[in-house]
Amino acid sequence: MDIIRDIENFVPLCPQEQRDKTGILRFLAGHPDAFDRENLTAHMTASAWVLSPDRRQVDTPTGTGICWRWPCGR
Repeated sequence: MDIIRDIENFVPLCPQEQRDKTGILRFLAGHPDAFDRENLTAHMTASAWVLSPDRRQVDTPTGTGICWRWPCGR
């Protein structure tokens, strides 16, 4: 998996997504430590929705379907 290539291949759906994409790629190019929490400017994080195969149910870290906080303090 090459996350930079994935971001480059992302097709923005609106002008704001295009600005975000451009800014993220610029940040990644200028910060080799962009994936380390020690980067005091910013760092990359990710989150995901876990859906059932029929996409009718969602799982969360609490297992309740309602979660208002990020795991690991996010």
